Amino acid sequence: MKKQRAVLKKAFYSLHQLAILAILTDKNQEICKPANSAIV
Repeated sequence: MKKQRAVLKKAFYSLHQLAILAILTDKNQEICKPANSAIV
């Protein structure tokens, strides 16, 4: 049971990190849209 909880905690943590990353990249894309289109 303890091990399962640790796995769930780890999964939740990485999901949380992914969500933060997604939000950050979203904001960065909004800011860097002209720069990105220039690079691409």
